[in-house]
Amino acid sequence: MTSLLILRRMRVENANAVSGLVYGFPAITHFLGYVHALSRDLQTKLGEACQLGGCAVICHKHEIQAHRTAGWGDCQFSLTKNPLTKTGEAAPFNEEGRIHLEVSLVIECKFTVDDLPFDHATIEEDKEALEELVYGYALKRPLAGGRIISLNRTKGVKFEQIGREDEKNEKLGRLIRSLLPGFLLRDRSDLFKKHLTDHPHLNPLDALLDFYTLKSAASRPKEEAPSEKKIKWSSLAKPAGGWLVPIQIGYKAISPLYRPGEVANARDPHQPFRFVEPIYGIGEWMGVHCIRNLEALRETFWRYGHENETYLCKSM
Repeated sequence: MTSLLILRRMRVENANAVSGLVYGFPAITHFLGYVHALSRDLQTKLGEACQLGGCAVICHKHEIQAHRTAGWGDCQFSLTKNPLTKTGEAAPFNEEGRIHLEVSLVIECKFTVDDLPFDHATIEEDKEALEELVYGYALKRPLAGGRIISLNRTKGVKFEQIGREDEKNEKLGRLIRSLLPGFLLRDRSDLFKKHLTDHPHLNPLDALLDFYTLKSAASRPKEEAPSEKKIKWSSLAKPAGGWLVPIQIGYKAISPLYRPGEVANARDPHQPFRFVEPIYGIGEWMGVHCIRNLEALRETFWRYGHENETYLCKSM
């Protein structure tokens, strides 16, 4: 990682809040897909050398579009009311749950200012030209199915080049302060694997539920007589501490790879097609202020990789 591109406090409306079996925040694949699309835009304009890598995801605000119909009980997603068809019936439209977000992305760049094909007199002018270009591309792309409605033109996009060793901590400090207050989502699938290893009798779904369900156990106080029916309820500890949440982190193939056009109604008939199912893992929300050095920041970057029949997002 030689440089960082920061998209600060983007406000997104109607992003997808559902990711397979879990809900509450968009899947990490949405953010990596957004960065990949942005990288392709830059490479088309500036050349193949201007490539973006992984990204860190920081959430500042979130508002799930849900409500309680009776003022209490379970929540329901607030969906839109679509016009009736010409026969007077409701249109067959399956809408997903939505969420409003304010997020920041810290993206690793595999290039420096010297790789930019600009002819300005100073390095600062080259950086400003890149930031202006990224600003235009960033607003055009949807993020997690939602529309970016706000991104500050001057402070919202910043390109920071990592210089000498004595400059890194100073630049990192300025970066962290600019992202406060906020919570960073990092990969903790290692805890999920350890929990499965320590409890081989559990299936993966039960092991996943252990991280975010609230469980209690009943016990009889020792001082009570055997005839008494009094019991004591106590909360059971989760497998690990921290603000741990289940997240979707990729896909696994469940069919052979079909030739282009072989499967009817595929989104792109010119590309090979394969049926997949989602892969789930564990993420941890941590305060941005917990990042103390550049190595700790690097460990929070999500990157996607393809291995055999698996497309997996993880921190490397």
